[in-house]
Amino acid sequence: MRLNALAGLLVIVLASMTATAEVRLPKDVQKVLRDNGLSPRSRPAWNEKYSIEIRGTEQKPELITGTCPSRPRGRQSIQGKRFTYEADNRGEWGGDLNVREGGGPKRSLVRGNTQDLITLSDDLYVFTGLDHLGLSYGAVDIVENYDSNPNSRPLTVLPEAPAVVALDTNWGGFLAVSPLSVSLVTPNGSLHVIMARHAYLPSPNSVMSMGEADILIGVCGGVAWIHAPWRMHFPPDRDPVAEAANNIPLVTYWTRQ
Repeated sequence: MRLNALAGLLVIVLASMTATAEVRLPKDVQKVLRDNGLSPRSRPAWNEKYSIEIRGTEQKPELITGTCPSRPRGRQSIQGKRFTYEADNRGEWGGDLNVREGGGPKRSLVRGNTQDLITLSDDLYVFTGLDHLGLSYGAVDIVENYDSNPNSRPLTVLPEAPAVVALDTNWGGFLAVSPLSVSLVTPNGSLHVIMARHAYLPSPNSVMSMGEADILIGVCGGVAWIHAPWRMHFPPDRDPVAEAANNIPLVTYWTRQ
């Protein structure tokens, strides 16, 4: 792995160590949801007219009500000092991420419909995908030295086209959310599927981790809470409350009933 990727990963790890000094417990996440007028439900109704978007920070999350369906749009262009990147999305007809140096001609660097562009150190991470007529696929490419000597290569594939992508310090990588899956992609390209077809996330619009084991996802009709206790690298706890926390379902929905 290249030095700048290692440097970027080190920044994420160090930030993670700082951000998670205080362990988040399931009751802390529940308090955030209940304080925002939400309560658990089997799943949002199919015809919900509102959505909740999660903003702010882990220490001070903000749950914003909007209309449903909400269609988030990731970053589609990057303006560097030397190079400019612009997405040309054509749906089922394909797409390209084009790069141009100064006022020179553009050239295609990454094929596919761009869902989001995220920079980390000297590298640009390109999330692509297509969700059309029951077919959904996604991928991640990296453009190394994106503003000096750009060179692209495939990094990994995703279970679905990503609807929402966020760089997350708690989990040490990129959280990619789709209607039927949630994945973690590390800067070096390792793929960790957190959830795949365990539940349906209607029109996901935002994602935020709450400590090392919990993720909140804004969806149509409320918030989906993903609890992954295996992320907590602690010895077995005989405390009944702690043991009960491990029995929380992988995905629960919280809505304004």
